[in-house]
Amino acid sequence: MAGFIQTPLAQKTLIVPNDFRHGMATGETGCGKTSSFILPNIKDRLEKNHGMFILDYKGSLHSQVKALAKDANRLEDIVEIGVPWGQSFGFLKGVGENLFLESLEHLLGDETDKFWSTSSLSMIGLFVKSMALMDHIHELSIQVGIEEENPYGLSLDNLITIVQSVKELKSFCKQMERICVNFSEDTLIENYSKKYHRELALIFQYAQKLQDNHKRISSFESTIDEEKPSSGSGGVFFQMRSMMMALDASGLSGDNDLLDILDEGKIVLLRCDSFSPRLTVVLMHILYTRLAKRVTCNRAISLFVDEFQRSVTKDSLPFVDVFREKRVELIAAMQNIEQLEIQIGEKEAKAFMGNMVHQYSYKDDEEFDCEHKNSTCKAVPIFLKQKDIDESQLAWQELLPTRFRLSRGWVYVVPIDATTCKIRHVKTGEMKLHHLLEDTRKFEKMLKVFGLSSQFTRTFEESA
Repeated sequence: MAGFIQTPLAQKTLIVPNDFRHGMATGETGCGKTSSFILPNIKDRLEKNHGMFILDYKGSLHSQVKALAKDANRLEDIVEIGVPWGQSFGFLKGVGENLFLESLEHLLGDETDKFWSTSSLSMIGLFVKSMALMDHIHELSIQVGIEEENPYGLSLDNLITIVQSVKELKSFCKQMERICVNFSEDTLIENYSKKYHRELALIFQYAQKLQDNHKRISSFESTIDEEKPSSGSGGVFFQMRSMMMALDASGLSGDNDLLDILDEGKIVLLRCDSFSPRLTVVLMHILYTRLAKRVTCNRAISLFVDEFQRSVTKDSLPFVDVFREKRVELIAAMQNIEQLEIQIGEKEAKAFMGNMVHQYSYKDDEEFDCEHKNSTCKAVPIFLKQKDIDESQLAWQELLPTRFRLSRGWVYVVPIDATTCKIRHVKTGEMKLHHLLEDTRKFEKMLKVFGLSSQFTRTFEESA
């Protein structure tokens, strides 16, 4: 009957307007949010040459992004983080002490007994301050020509190392003491130069602060009872170790600031399929906070977060109300608003969604049927062939350092741990375990003892 004939919905590619007022798609699993909302907008922002940060929860989005980046001639801009063969950024680069400690609280969850955690955060803060002071002294000592070795520069790796054992903590205390002695008032007077009077005065200022911190850390270390490691200062130290180990993940101990990477126009793929959920929240809270205070805003930055509700808590929502003036946009997706309400609260979810100006709602019973601004359309998906995905992955792997390149035809699939992963052959589909070769510079001494030449080392790396 004519009255029951339905007009087919018009097809439309869902592109969020590039006005930095953010976009959110909601719809149940299988409705097509990733293929018809996330991917088309990634493709559009690739073509607009935005800096991009893409959160990959499931471990499958990265391969599709690489295929789109290859088509846009931006494959060299891909920076994959969170996998052993990927690149790294400095987790603590550009992150102040207060933001770092505030973010660490997200690792604690809903603990009822806050004594151990509060004490641990205070001590971690003291460590961070001391390492920053040691960095300042090291930098200034180079300028005045009395360079001081600094094995404890401020980095996540060093922070994790210090809390590994009481022995490491004692070593850290000795290094602090050595710097304080080497840059005492008498020593600096002996090295006085009118040319460097300001630098020497600054070194003295930092050394005095370091000395005060040394007294407090040494006092803490001396009260740790190794026979009763779970009580008193030992309990605090144990909690510190637990918190730091939660941050011990691939890709967080590099030299570059993440904001600098994005400002350069890179496409950062964060593979958090092997991260703990709390670690992901910590990382995103730091990123959201720093982007809200972004100083250099010459390049637009697009954030893509699928399964959005999994990356936030009530206290770690992105600052979308101020992102616009920073030329930052959030393009996200989740199953429904109720999930966000459970995560952060009903009022908070309503307020947040009020700042997501461009909202798209997928119908649960139809693939790609989407409502936007009171009209319904059939969203146009992007489907990528496995052959194109594999070719893009192979091309990207050719850009990796030699020791991370695989034999011809093999691609990385998923990480198992820090040094092993699953790989797949693109032609046969065979899967196998692969062991990653670490940087052979760490083993140069051993190789020399064994009489192995540098040529062997290069061959060894190339065959990995």
